[in-house]
Amino acid sequence: MAEARTIFIVMRKDLVLQWPLGSVVSQGAHAAVAVMHKYRDDERVKEYVQDLDSMHKVVLETKNETSLLKMADNLRLKNIPFYLWTEQPENIPTCLATVPIMRSDLGDALKKLSEWSEVTDRDIVRVLRVFNNQFAFEYSIVALERVERIINICIERKLPISAVTFYNEWIRLHVARKNYHEAYRIKRNILSGTYGSEIKPDIYTYAALFNDPSAATSQDMARLIRDYEEMLDQGIEPNELQVKPLIRLAIKSGEFKLLEELLDSASIKPMKGIHSNTEARLLSTKARGYIALFDLDGAKQQIEKLLLSHISQKSMPLPWSPGYESGVAEIKVPLEHTQTREAFFVYVRSLYESVIRIHIIRRMIDEAYELMEEMRRTIYLPPTRMAYNWFIRYHSKRKQISKLHEIQDMMLQDGVAPDEYAYTKFINACMFQPKSRLLQKLIITAFNQGNVGPKPDQVATQTNADDTHVASKIENDPELYKAGLPAVPQHVVEFSSVHKIVFHPHDCLRFYNALFTESKGRIGNVNDIPIYYNVHIVNAVMRAYALLEKPKLVVREFYRYAYHQARQCPQGIPPEVPMNRKHLGHVFRMALEASSAIESPKQTDRIHSLMNQWQVWLPWQFDEAQPSEPN
Repeated sequence: MAEARTIFIVMRKDLVLQWPLGSVVSQGAHAAVAVMHKYRDDERVKEYVQDLDSMHKVVLETKNETSLLKMADNLRLKNIPFYLWTEQPENIPTCLATVPIMRSDLGDALKKLSEWSEVTDRDIVRVLRVFNNQFAFEYSIVALERVERIINICIERKLPISAVTFYNEWIRLHVARKNYHEAYRIKRNILSGTYGSEIKPDIYTYAALFNDPSAATSQDMARLIRDYEEMLDQGIEPNELQVKPLIRLAIKSGEFKLLEELLDSASIKPMKGIHSNTEARLLSTKARGYIALFDLDGAKQQIEKLLLSHISQKSMPLPWSPGYESGVAEIKVPLEHTQTREAFFVYVRSLYESVIRIHIIRRMIDEAYELMEEMRRTIYLPPTRMAYNWFIRYHSKRKQISKLHEIQDMMLQDGVAPDEYAYTKFINACMFQPKSRLLQKLIITAFNQGNVGPKPDQVATQTNADDTHVASKIENDPELYKAGLPAVPQHVVEFSSVHKIVFHPHDCLRFYNALFTESKGRIGNVNDIPIYYNVHIVNAVMRAYALLEKPKLVVREFYRYAYHQARQCPQGIPPEVPMNRKHLGHVFRMALEASSAIESPKQTDRIHSLMNQWQVWLPWQFDEAQPSEPN
């Protein structure tokens, strides 16, 4: 088959990103029409238009205007007629088109169109760094695939590589893919001079081996320690690029003795003049190490140093390799694109909150509040919802209702909405029955504040019926006790106003109303369900209404919960029921007692029917209903 004549159209790739697609396509049409008209008397043109149904055109791309003009010069040298289209009135060369020629006549005139002919090893390294860093921050598998594709193209085209940074990024690729055999093979080739005598291992070669996102075991730690010793033998002084991964791995693997040695090591020196934030990163990693060791003083010192470290306000240097010209390391990136300062302060907040949590675990609640206020002053960020939940858990276990109200107000002021955990703790703290140790502590605290009657060791034999109405009602009425309401020991009833420090039904309902307010629902409508709703909230709210002698509201809350479960699971037993049969036993008992109080047999029958459907037993029936273990 004879070779067909072809018009070659070369277009600028950069215009595709700047102009509408239609405008770019029209440039190629202009050039093709212009070359056919200009050389209309050429025999090649006449032959080309004889068969209009079999015309051949090939559209190629070039990088920019400079490469397009170089292509025009190459065509002139080859004496190949063409037309360079220049867009007016902008006077911008946009594309060119050749006369219809054989591909064999074109020769290597289009060879310069290949962008790879202008690519240097520095360009390759920049692209590899971008994709490797993308994987480091986003764990994007696509980024790794792109790195591998670029490296394979470089190997296939035998692109000369004179920078060790290329091989460092190659090692990072294999480490990220857990292909340690290939990573160490490349390192051995660098050490042996396989890639050239000018390719020598540097600190980034070992940093590529150390930055292993999947390292988490003692075996990984042993491997990195061997690399660390080999680096010292090569005369390479370690810095935070090696120390930070070792600290993180020591935390993950539980090597706390090694962690102490790393934190106390005097040889840890942050890099200067290359990365602007490396010292801050090292300090934050050390702070994490001290937190893992529960060394609060050490962690606070690192946080204070971290706050004093310099973070650029207007720009940040790109972390290119120092092996290139000095101008590369001074490229600036606007912070509105990098958000470096925001990320810095968010990370410092996480360090503060870790220290705060340790204080709360150690019951140093005053120091925890002081740290939270210090965090507000220094980084101007409110605590996260998780940090607030730590405080909520601490105070709810101790039935410190006033503190819970303060925390709720603080959360609303900071714009941090309480979640299901917070509201469950808020509501249950008001109504749960404290154990004897906490109960005694509450009584002693209330006595010292003058809120209760006789001292615990001087229990009076007479009680004030008005002040202990709720508590004595629960203790003396067996029916209400069976309803699942919290029982108060008899010696506690003998204290005046003791119910006020044990049960807080009004506070419970206040938190419940706040939950509905956040959900934008109406508490009087049974069909309105708050965003956070579970059996523990229902149990506490029904107890509160029962203590306030409001049986109709007890029944209302029961039906709200039943409607909520029926909506989630129209048929069969709702998933929440099997996990909370004991709690639901108290819920059903309170509902039965309330329906009996309002003298509604119809409601009682509906509650019994739902009990049978959900297979829920009353508390005194629960042990009897459990299946016996096989012999």
